[in-house]
Amino acid sequence: MRAKKLFSIILCLCMLVGLCQFSFTASAESVVTMSQTKFVSGVQEIPCAIITDSTDWWAAIYPASQTTYGGGTPVYADYLDKTTGARTFPSGEAIRMKTWPLPDGEWKIVLFEHDNYTSAISECVFEVGVDPSEIPEVPETPAEYYIKKGATGNGLSAESPMGSVIGIVNKINADGHEEGDLVTVYVIDSGEGKKEVIDSDC
Repeated sequence: MRAKKLFSIILCLCMLVGLCQFSFTASAESVVTMSQTKFVSGVQEIPCAIITDSTDWWAAIYPASQTTYGGGTPVYADYLDKTTGARTFPSGEAIRMKTWPLPDGEWKIVLFEHDNYTSAISECVFEVGVDPSEIPEVPETPAEYYIKKGATGNGLSAESPMGSVIGIVNKINADGHEEGDLVTVYVIDSGEGKKEVIDSDC
């Protein structure tokens, strides 16, 4: 909470002085996201993004239909841990890679907030074995975001700004930006329609 208040104060100061650049570390909810969810048969790499403040998280690939973990249930296909941000399966460690490459079918990445099987907090379903013609191009990661008090948009354009600072921070993290990436946050004045810019070196 203290970190969020500090970041809010910094942001308010930046709005007053106009243009500035600063580094920040923001708290965010624990979530796993994927920019691509359809893959051809025999795919060798499955990219994702892990966002969490937990220090003992882990993320594993399971069949999409699986709802319980550990005990006598089927084991994971592979898992990652330790480093958050943009990650790619497989882990590259033979002891972890129980099933790789993944057989055709629906799978999911499950994020466990702690080092156990009972703290599953987020998941993302994907499919292997899709015809190449049905796989959409992966969109470029956005580098500009927009915020306006009271807005309800996705934060990706001046016409669709997001309404909260923490929402923008979570969006930036979920899009896969890592420490050192430069993104621009436009703060739109809710009264006069003016725009001020904050360059944020995340």
